Formats: sequence, structure tokens, C-alpha cells
Amino acid sequence: MMRSEEFPGRTLHVNGKEMLYFSGTSYLGLSVDKEYQELIKEGVDKYGVHFSGSRNGNVQYSLFEAAERHIADWLSTGDAVVTSSGFASGQLLIKVLQDMEWSMEYAPGCHPALWRNSDDATNGDFISWSTMIRVQLEGMLPRRMVLLCNSTDPLFCNPVSFDWLTDISTLHEILLVVDDSHGIGLTGENGEGVVSQLRKLPSHVQWVVTSSLGKAPGLAAGFIAGSHNLIKKIRQSPWFVGAAPSAPAFLHALLKGGEIRARQLQKLRKFQMPFGSHSLVKRHFNFQPVLPVFFSKSQPLYTYLLSRNIIISHFPYPKPTSSPISRIILHAALEPVDIGNLLEEIKTFYEDFQ
Repeated sequence: MMRSEEFPGRTLHVNGKEMLYFSGTSYLGLSVDKEYQELIKEGVDKYGVHFSGSRNGNVQYSLFEAAERHIADWLSTGDAVVTSSGFASGQLLIKVLQDMEWSMEYAPGCHPALWRNSDDATNGDFISWSTMIRVQLEGMLPRRMVLLCNSTDPLFCNPVSFDWLTDISTLHEILLVVDDSHGIGLTGENGEGVVSQLRKLPSHVQWVVTSSLGKAPGLAAGFIAGSHNLIKKIRQSPWFVGAAPSAPAFLHALLKGGEIRARQLQKLRKFQMPFGSHSLVKRHFNFQPVLPVFFSKSQPLYTYLLSRNIIISHFPYPKPTSSPISRIILHAALEPVDIGNLLEEIKTFYEDFQ
């Protein structure tokens, strides 16, 4: 484990060395973007550092409602509610859904934010799980089922598709819960995330999206977006009433920072696509075209790159006893020359050390 007193951007200083940084989930590089930081400072000046009170108090603040309208319009959903984090969003949603008493089925790798307890962790792959669900529902009496999953696989970069849900019989009521923390602000035509796929689903498959805003959008907040009825239930729940919301300054940046996020997304895509098209990357990494994340099939790559002053993501997950997962993560704080240097080192590693 390395320790640093400096927050990473394009580079990170560790033990007196400047190292190129290909890790973290600040995909758009907004955590170190000066213009974006100014928006947050502007929000602090206007709204203070924190909102100490309940969202259902007798005094209501228009900023929260404006942020929720913005998210609902962005994702083309009936309504949305903002929370203090993606984890808070997931747990709030699960508390409300448990009262519905529908059966719940968890996809492999579903983020712990959506778990009721540790028993909800499942192994396997998404394709096998989706096939199992489809087969399970064939010929069954009408069922009410909640399916919970991630929008993408940011760890091993295996494919995730929702097309199979079109084959589910209309006899069944399905609520699909999707954690889009690694997609929002990043995937879709304009960073709208997974909803461009979900809108194609048949009407008997309802869906709701929960997400952190702390990855691509770079903000300490989260949200749930779905139908008016479901969001109304969430707003009336004791878990929403009793929880503190996100700091208003972050929601101010959400509302005012759209052009900055769009600029950074275009910058990232300009070198993400060529990197993913490189023959070395195609041969030695798992990746999805929509994500700037590249799972390495060779753990020694981490040690080699570290010796060349390049840091990639490498840590055990989901438990401290799990095997380390090695990934190269591109982000918009990087420059094209950094991508070129990385490719040269990857080439050297596979030609001389494998």
C-alpha cells in the first residue's frame, strides 16, 4: 500500500517520485479541474458548507428540487430524489422496496449499496444469471420480482446487457433496479448513462436507477431516478425523512457544471477509443467500449509499471482476503502523451517479460 498527502490528478507524488496516475474513478478528472472547483466554492459561498436539517422539514429549499428536476429531465424519468451519496441512495431504495414484499434476485457483482445483508452477495457471471432468471420464469404462475444489478462491470469488464428482459412473459411484473454509478456522466450519448438502454424495455418491465455522483460527475452526492409513484414512496419514508441530504454546494455544481462535464467527456473519449483499438490492448485486456477501464489478465503488469513510475489500480476486492484486481483506468486529467507512454511500457512488458 502506498500513502500520499497529495490528491491524484494526471500525476501523483509518492515517496518523492512523480508517477503517472491511471487509477481511481474520477473518470472526467473533475476532482482536480479548477473551473469545476470554482463552482463548488461558489456554492459554498452561496449556501454554506452543509445543510443541517431534514428534507421534509417545515422550510423547503428550491435548490434540492431544482437538482432533482435536472436529474429527472437528464435521464427522462418521471421523478428523482437526491441523497448524500450513492451508498445512501442504494440503502434508501432497498428499505422502501423491502416493504413491497416482492421476491428479490441479485445479479453477480451487484454493489453492496443494494444489499439487504451480506447474504445478497452472489458469485458467477451476468450472462449465466440472466439466463437462469429467464428460464426460472418460463411457465411459472405470475410473479412479482425485483432484479438488482450494476449497469456495467467495472472490475472485470465483462459484458452486461438488458436485451434478454424483452423475452420475459407479460404475465410477470418485473422491477429492474440498476446501480449506474460507473455509467452516469460517462456512458450514453450525452452521459445519461444506462437509461438509453432501459427505455427500450417493454412496459411490463419497470425500472429504477440509483447512482453515486461521486465518480464521473465528481460530486459527493447520490440519486434515485424512477417513476413518480416510487419516488413519492421514497420521499415519504422514515429513512428519507431521517437522513441528511448532500451539501448544497455540490448540487450547485451539478446544475451549473454541465458544459464542463461535456467538455471533459469529449476529451476522455478522444483518447479512450484509440487506446481500446490498439492491438496490444485488444490482446491482453478485458474491456467494454463504453468504459475507460481495462482489466489486466497479468498481475505482474502492476509491479512492472510501478517500477516505471506508472500507477494503475491494484487492490483486493470485495474482501481484504480476495485476490487483487489489476486495471488500467483512463481519465480526462491525462494528456495524449501519457497514453503514448503507457502503451510503450505495455509493449515492453509483453515483449520482454512475458
